[in-house]
Amino acid sequence: MPNINVDYLIIGQGLAGSLISFKLINSGARVMVFDAKHKGSASKVAAGIINPITGHRWNLTENFHDHLTAAKALYATIEETLECELLRPVKQTRLIKNEGQSEYFEKRLKQANYQSLLQTVNQAPLKNTGFGFAEVAQSYHLNSQNLLDYMSKWLRLQDSIKCEPFDYDALKINAEEVQYRCRNNELISAKKVVFCEGYQAINNPWLKDLPFKLAKGSVLEICAEQNKAIDSETMSLLNWGHWLLVDAQNHARLGSTYDWNDTSIDASNDNQQKLLNSLYKYSGLRAQVITHKTGVRPTTKQRQPFVGALSNLQHAYCLNGLGSKGCLIAPYYVDLLVQHMHNNSPLPAELKQWL
Repeated sequence: MPNINVDYLIIGQGLAGSLISFKLINSGARVMVFDAKHKGSASKVAAGIINPITGHRWNLTENFHDHLTAAKALYATIEETLECELLRPVKQTRLIKNEGQSEYFEKRLKQANYQSLLQTVNQAPLKNTGFGFAEVAQSYHLNSQNLLDYMSKWLRLQDSIKCEPFDYDALKINAEEVQYRCRNNELISAKKVVFCEGYQAINNPWLKDLPFKLAKGSVLEICAEQNKAIDSETMSLLNWGHWLLVDAQNHARLGSTYDWNDTSIDASNDNQQKLLNSLYKYSGLRAQVITHKTGVRPTTKQRQPFVGALSNLQHAYCLNGLGSKGCLIAPYYVDLLVQHMHNNSPLPAELKQWL
């Protein structure tokens, strides 16, 4: 059986693996992706919300505009190449829940870097707790499931993906290259390997000791009794701490939860009920659950992703730890890593300090 020679082995075809594979192939590199379609992958569950302002204190996401510029550019290129629609603007309305949030909101309205992002609105399909509502501009929705599906088909057309578990013991490293023996006994030789396994990195012998802080989350696809109250001509997002995302066809998703102690992929009835109760409390909507999806976010203790070369494995790199903001920040870090691997461009020390 003839050997296969590529420039890069990419391990994992979640969001990170899909984007870096696309970027590398577009640059002329030869790529082979391994993906085992793991259940619980955050990329397969994520709602794909890009939100510039988060948290009780209405914090602007660090380097938001740089991240958004990179994201819009890469997603637009993918849309053009794969002939699909992935990224759409969202009309986001957020409830100001209490006095503390109201004080922070009024403070943000006076800050220059929030001027184009926040404004007060008088009405919303949410229960007014007495402090009103805000509209959050520059919010977007990435159809991440479509992105993964289209990328998988695109990679298959180019014979650049193998849908099988990756056996770490079958990876061999020498001074010049990495080699991998597939299940069918094919031998793949590559110049570099990039690990993009998301939370499955805890099973990777070279990454398992990284300071991950995994977070299990639930997202419900629902049928709400009064979805017409949303009456969205485009994509609409209601945010009150949890969120309701509704498209023009009244497809609705409700999310999400954070569980730092239970990282199993089993759907939790408690989390499901928590979301439904929250929806009713703040919107008055009752809903029936169509599907309940659970994923594990690869968040990190230092709130920085892991990007760069591994110190314990030659020719190996990591792109992981993108957390709950992956749809926004992944393209930016993909660009950094590709430039580093191609041109030896320096990476910020905080991204590679644990590798």
